[in-house]
Amino acid sequence: MRPLPGCRVVAHRLPAGRVAAHRVDQPLFAAVVRGRCDTTIGGRRFESSSGQAWSEPAAERRVNHVVGRTAYVLSVLPDDRHASGLFDDLRSSLARPIQRSSADIAIAAHRAWVEFGERDSAATLALTGHVLVLAAAFARLPDARHHAPRPTWLRRVSDYLHAHYLDPFTLSDVAAIAGVDPAHLCRAYRAHTGSTVAGHVRRLRVEWAAGRILAGDMSLAQIAAGAGFADQSHFTKVFRKQLGITPAAYRARTCAR
Repeated sequence: MRPLPGCRVVAHRLPAGRVAAHRVDQPLFAAVVRGRCDTTIGGRRFESSSGQAWSEPAAERRVNHVVGRTAYVLSVLPDDRHASGLFDDLRSSLARPIQRSSADIAIAAHRAWVEFGERDSAATLALTGHVLVLAAAFARLPDARHHAPRPTWLRRVSDYLHAHYLDPFTLSDVAAIAGVDPAHLCRAYRAHTGSTVAGHVRRLRVEWAAGRILAGDMSLAQIAAGAGFADQSHFTKVFRKQLGITPAAYRARTCAR
């Protein structure tokens, strides 16, 4: 847990399986950094992966279920006593359980996670900036209840992408899984997730690459190839765009902890 101006930020590494039911004493919003975490809050279930965030009103009973090996989740708990109005735009979003998705949420959550463990003189400033960007991305998105109902095939597509993001496949392959034509897939997927299919796959590949860097068992060239990038230069460009840091700097920073 890290205290910041106006809020507390908690980084969770949740193991596979069900997390015991519990309650929080103040409202919060949480974003999945890596993995998949299904959460039930007040009888409503959210199936969340990278790029998705949800809100939890105070005192609501919640149950988490991690699908896969590990889920990395960042929780932000605004503190009204010291927020000085920083999180006022979030009030309506924290009053009930809602879920929102966007590429901006994914990128801000990743960058906040990278900064979370830093202890240099600028770490608090950097982490606060990323958390505020994450809060703004969550607050400005329209409530999902005003959108058209989520298509039933969206879960199938999500499961397919999470199972095969390191494999070569085409948009037509994904459209066949959904049972719709590629053009409709692109429009509907972006409307309901805030990201393109290709953008989501790139994020999943960068998440995998970050995990391999942390494991320290592969060279950066091997990781770039394993993540499906044409060359290390392209890998570095995409990695930096998503996490705000190069793979080499990420390795140096994490290995120094």
